[in-house]
Amino acid sequence: MRKLSLLLFLMGLMLACSSADDQQAKQAKLKDLEAQMRSLEALDTNLASQMLVGYSDYVAAYPKDSLSPFYQKKIAELYRAWPGKGEQVVEAYNKLMADYTYHEEGIRAVLSLALYYEERGDKQQALAAYQHFIDNFPSHSLADQARQLQDLLANEKVSDIQMVEEWMRKAKDSSQKESNSAN
Repeated sequence: MRKLSLLLFLMGLMLACSSADDQQAKQAKLKDLEAQMRSLEALDTNLASQMLVGYSDYVAAYPKDSLSPFYQKKIAELYRAWPGKGEQVVEAYNKLMADYTYHEEGIRAVLSLALYYEERGDKQQALAAYQHFIDNFPSHSLADQARQLQDLLANEKVSDIQMVEEWMRKAKDSSQKESNSAN
């Protein structure tokens, strides 16, 4: 019985070591792919496909690992940079929000999705995403900016340049108020 317990322990230890080696190998491969992509001036779809598979495999294999939310965000960003992948962008951000709801990357994914909808000209979806952020994270440091962006988007009479200028003014006023209250 004692030998069996020792054998099981050793097998478990070997399995844990091989799993950690596999995890590190996947991370190293992803770092290499990222370095290759950064060296290019334009999106290489073949390389992007390899990265997407690598990120997806990692997130599926190690969903609780600290890198997984970041890799899920990278999936969304890759799709966002890839023309014609709008549906995949939304799916990737939704997965990030669902799987890592209270991780900072999951929270920021709500705003990223709202901005993506704005870029596409889908005002109603953008407004809904901003409202989702405000409702679910009202005390988050970006909640005021989400409210401001939502207000600016809701005001149809304002041009894009005016919207940005107004948002910048409100952000400046907000930061001045915070610094004054700290003093």
